[in-house]
Amino acid sequence: MATVVAGLFIGAHGADEAMSPQTKISVFNTLETGAFLANTFIFLMIGITTPIGDLLRYADLIAVAIPLVLLSRATGLYPVIAVVNRISSSDISLDYQHVMVWSGLHASIPIALVLGLPPELDAVLRQRLRALVFAVAAFSLLVQGLSMKRLLDRLGVVTTSEAQELYELLLARRRAVDGALDAAEDLKQRGDIPGGVYEDFTTEYESERDDLGEAINELLREHPEIRQEQKLAGERRLLKQEKSAIMDAIHEGIVSDAAGERLLEEVNIKLDRVRSGETTVEADEEGYHEFWRDEAADFGLESVEYPEEEREESGE
Repeated sequence: MATVVAGLFIGAHGADEAMSPQTKISVFNTLETGAFLANTFIFLMIGITTPIGDLLRYADLIAVAIPLVLLSRATGLYPVIAVVNRISSSDISLDYQHVMVWSGLHASIPIALVLGLPPELDAVLRQRLRALVFAVAAFSLLVQGLSMKRLLDRLGVVTTSEAQELYELLLARRRAVDGALDAAEDLKQRGDIPGGVYEDFTTEYESERDDLGEAINELLREHPEIRQEQKLAGERRLLKQEKSAIMDAIHEGIVSDAAGERLLEEVNIKLDRVRSGETTVEADEEGYHEFWRDEAADFGLESVEYPEEEREESGE
């Protein structure tokens, strides 16, 4: 568990704060290669230690084991999702639940576990378990994995539209360009590149960044559903940041628990509205009337003004 926590911490923070771009590329490529080699070794070992004859010999057990594995996943997933749908503001549709059941692939971990069975275990039982695990893993990867796209199409579950794919492509390229510009600035500050070369880099990348910005804006104008989705996603992140700042203020004693709880309650209301697909931010008018405005106005602060329509409703 300590290794897992250390890996999560390094992957989440260390990669961004303590690694240069070249180091990050080298480390991630090394880890991907190591994971590939480990998976390859596991499948080779299970193939070597499980003769084809065992699969045929235990075909009747395998025919029972595969449906039981799927049934056990369905039995554990559908009731849990039903409970989550009752307590959550956003429901997971039945079609998505079917996809979640069918996408439960089994591969490296169960194979590694069955290969680690103690040698004193009965030889026949060990062979039987290896054959069952290998057959279930093979069915999972070859049948479930390869049929996933067909299942998504049949259920009408559209994961990403062409416009969304293009938006993600443009967004990723813009982030790459921004990263290159930041790297060029660092190189210039350290004196690793002359000024003329720096200007060549920045001219090229800034021109591309402007073109990407225009392309993204045009795409968002033509597909307002993407703009709305990105707006809601960004709003969720900002509101969570608001919530974190308020909690820090409470813990540090900057604000009282009573005031902090009222602010947190309001942020939670906004988050619920955003999760339901309703934005609280408008370009031309106030999308959400925060309670602090009423408190300040009632106290007599003249710098706080009601929106015009609310002023008329209140008779002021």
